[in-house]
Amino acid sequence: MTSIWPFSPTPHRSSLARIIPARGMTLVERDALEGTMQSLVLQGSVLALEIASTPTDTHQARSVQFLLRSPSEEALRATTRQIQMRYPQAIVRYASPEEDPLQVQEYELVSAMELRAGGEAYETLRSWSPGKAHEQGIDPLLGLLTTLEHLPTGMRAVTQLALTPLPPTWARKYQRLSVEHPLEEEREQRRETQARLRRGAPGWEQLVLLGIVVGLLILWNYGQAHHLFPAWLQQDVLSLLHGSLPHLSSSQEAILGIGLVGGIILIAGTIRSIRWLGERLFGGTRYYDMKRVAEKIGKSAYRARLRVYLIEEAPQMQSLVQTQQQHLTISARLTSSWQQFQQKRAQQRRHEQIHETLLAAYRHAHTSTAYFTSHRLSAHYAQRLTQENTWWKHLQRGTLFLTGEEVATLWHLPPGDHLSEGTNVEQRQERPLLAPHVLTTGNGWQLGTSTHAGKSVPVRFPPPELLKHKFVIGRTGKGKSTLFHHLALAHLATCLQPHPGLCVIEPHGDLIEDLLGLLPSEREEEVVLIDLHQQGFPPGINPLDATQVTSLEEADLIVSHLLTTFKGIWSTAWGPRVENVMRFSLKTLLEANRTLVHTDPHQGPEQQYTLLDVTVLLNKQSFRARVLDLVEDVHVLDWWYQYYDRLDVRMQEEITTPVLTKISAYASAPISRRLLGQPTSTIDFRRVVDQHQILLVNTASGQIGQDVSSLIGASILGLFSAALSRQLSLPPAERNVFLLLVDEFKNYPVNYGTILSELRKAGAFLVLATQSLAQLDVVDRALRPTVFANADHLFVFTLAGEDAYLLRHELGHLLSPEDVTNLPDYTCYARWSLNGQRLPFFSLTLDLPPAGNVQAAEHLREQYALRYGRPVREVDVLLDQLNARHGARPRKKESFLSHEQTQTATSPASIILPPQEAVTPDLAPAPIPSPSVMPPMARGEETEDTPPEAHTTTTPPAEPHASSGEKRVRIRRPKASVTQAPAEKEPLIEVPASSQDTPLQAPLQTVPEHSE
Repeated sequence: MTSIWPFSPTPHRSSLARIIPARGMTLVERDALEGTMQSLVLQGSVLALEIASTPTDTHQARSVQFLLRSPSEEALRATTRQIQMRYPQAIVRYASPEEDPLQVQEYELVSAMELRAGGEAYETLRSWSPGKAHEQGIDPLLGLLTTLEHLPTGMRAVTQLALTPLPPTWARKYQRLSVEHPLEEEREQRRETQARLRRGAPGWEQLVLLGIVVGLLILWNYGQAHHLFPAWLQQDVLSLLHGSLPHLSSSQEAILGIGLVGGIILIAGTIRSIRWLGERLFGGTRYYDMKRVAEKIGKSAYRARLRVYLIEEAPQMQSLVQTQQQHLTISARLTSSWQQFQQKRAQQRRHEQIHETLLAAYRHAHTSTAYFTSHRLSAHYAQRLTQENTWWKHLQRGTLFLTGEEVATLWHLPPGDHLSEGTNVEQRQERPLLAPHVLTTGNGWQLGTSTHAGKSVPVRFPPPELLKHKFVIGRTGKGKSTLFHHLALAHLATCLQPHPGLCVIEPHGDLIEDLLGLLPSEREEEVVLIDLHQQGFPPGINPLDATQVTSLEEADLIVSHLLTTFKGIWSTAWGPRVENVMRFSLKTLLEANRTLVHTDPHQGPEQQYTLLDVTVLLNKQSFRARVLDLVEDVHVLDWWYQYYDRLDVRMQEEITTPVLTKISAYASAPISRRLLGQPTSTIDFRRVVDQHQILLVNTASGQIGQDVSSLIGASILGLFSAALSRQLSLPPAERNVFLLLVDEFKNYPVNYGTILSELRKAGAFLVLATQSLAQLDVVDRALRPTVFANADHLFVFTLAGEDAYLLRHELGHLLSPEDVTNLPDYTCYARWSLNGQRLPFFSLTLDLPPAGNVQAAEHLREQYALRYGRPVREVDVLLDQLNARHGARPRKKESFLSHEQTQTATSPASIILPPQEAVTPDLAPAPIPSPSVMPPMARGEETEDTPPEAHTTTTPPAEPHASSGEKRVRIRRPKASVTQAPAEKEPLIEVPASSQDTPLQAPLQTVPEHSE
């Protein structure tokens, strides 16, 4: 009967370690596994190999664990090292007393069963060969694991194989059996018997029988034994001895027959007893396999005890006091006691059944000569076994002798695919790889740790390797931002002189916030912050700012870089005509800005044109005419007058619509208008590069929208890349080095191929991060191979299955796509280059980066906002003033002019046109007047557009309808695109003052742009 006994938990426990198998574990060769098991336990110490099944918090699922237990911490550490050596991918964790499944609470009951040896010590259990386990489910231990997973709810079970090493001479008394045939002794006895018979010498059986006869005769004569027989029997025997036949009655014959039969039976039993006694005294015939005996006794062995524990919460029992209070009669108390006894008895029977089931799971190791027999342990003994250091005290008296091969049959870590398919055993999903030793030493920035086979080493990033391209890929929330945090801090803490510059562009803002709180005090003045989330003080970025242009060649370079940026942003909708229109539009505005700044260095910068003016430049002829009056470049003017103006309206719309749709995206959001619409730049990217400053950019995609965030971020990245490319004109020793960290770089579509390959020579080194390789292919099919071809360092966090498959060629033979998809958070596979050599992949678990000072970050944010930004109200007023020069505005409903008057004022007949003039190719452009003498239209003072007929008509002008007293406006005549009659003087366009200075109003109506 199974014993169950409630008892209190013990205050101290043995050392306990938990082993978590790895998903990628494969079958271990038989010899290797046997060698590991033979060296698990130190000589003179004890160890328990356990498999525990415990319920989880939900009690709906169970956790099956592999455990190591030892009363000595040193012995346990030695064992864990052996396990890690054989299973390098497994995780070994030391468990706390609260995690010990053998820690029994006061309200729990425990029962125990021991499996003892049923054969001789030299007999071998059925072994399991891992080399033959090529099919799923052939591992015999899976049956035990499955049984442990299907225990009743709330029950814990522990199978414990306690081991202690035997001395090397343990099999000395069995060595003869390995060389002697089991029938050799029997054959020798037969030969001796035959020789004795030939000599006539009696055998020992005959001597024993003779002794019995002599003893009976002595008993007959001297022991009064003849009184035991009837007198007639004695007389008849004497008559028979004298040669006469006795006369017997029928009753005497019956008695004599019964006596003879009894005597024969007695003699046969005596002979049988003599033979049995001889076998016990002198040994009988033992049958064994010499080969198997030699195989077992030729190995080291353990003395072992195999026990099974079941622990369960005891049934609820009422105390005697409660029973007396609730049941006053004796019969009621007896009934309650009987019910409690029945509950306990039912629990005992359930434990017995489970014990038998677990015993059946071990029968896979039985043979006809080596097997287990079950023995129920008493309640008191079960209690002692679960107390401190008592489970091993009687191990020296164990009769179970096991070699390393037999231990491996009863306890081992099954392959990962077997566990995944057949059990719910917790597994380590990732494949650990130890970092090379060269990355674990030195004074580099510590990124994290690399763990493998129980060994954990720090991983340091060498400072010179910061100045190389890096590619980071991983799903969101898996550690990319943490890695960026470390790389940025490593860059700030580098000892390289001069300090390399830093640029961080990200769409979320968390990294920027942390870096602001961790900036070294000596570099706080070097920070340039662009935070699109904080819109109270928007900075100004005008790529066409002429104050940052020193020569015509530099202006051409700015336009070229802008075109490269735009081509990267709109690569899928970019063509020769779009580039042509965009090029001359940008050159026109930049040339006009140069004129404004050169003419009036004080007020001119605040009147400069921006990217937002490109749409108006292409749409409104009056605005274009005013801008072209500020342009001196003959080639730019020829493009407008000899190419663009000669196109009809349909052709103009066809070539400008793609440009308008792209540039108008900048004006679609207030934040982009405030950032790119300011005439002067408050941030000089060239200065950032020259002084190797720190540029922090938060594009705030969650606050301003993904499309606007991507557009502005790509523009800033393109402008900064253009500033970096200017260093190519300097000697290599004078070029400042910059580290660019771009998170979610697919959101900022610039020409990364150019940046990665060419700007490396300019001192730019990129750290690019993305969530998906497949998304890169959607942006540009050439982007993914370009990044891999130029990246010296690769960091791979958890990926989706498709991305992991796309990465398979980069992983090598050690890793598979499944390994990448199963990485835990903040763990990655890294492949670095060092001193021109490619290092192998290793696993890296990132350390938690230091937390920044929130108050310091907020103070710096306010300081940078005042330094590089303007109040948003001031910016809005400035933008409204600049937009007024575009011409037509929405009309108010109140109007002092009738609709007919409006039509008359805006009709071509109201404009006095001069005669057409011929333009020869060698005609030089007219000098550009200063703003002080510039006509009001050129200064943006009028609100009414000049009709296109004022410039394109070829008919002679009509006589002016205005009176001689009307105010006249002098406007420079643009170069015509068709051949005109020569004129002595530049013609004038006379416009009535009422139509020039007075705003035309109509009820909620805007002058249509297509009329221009």
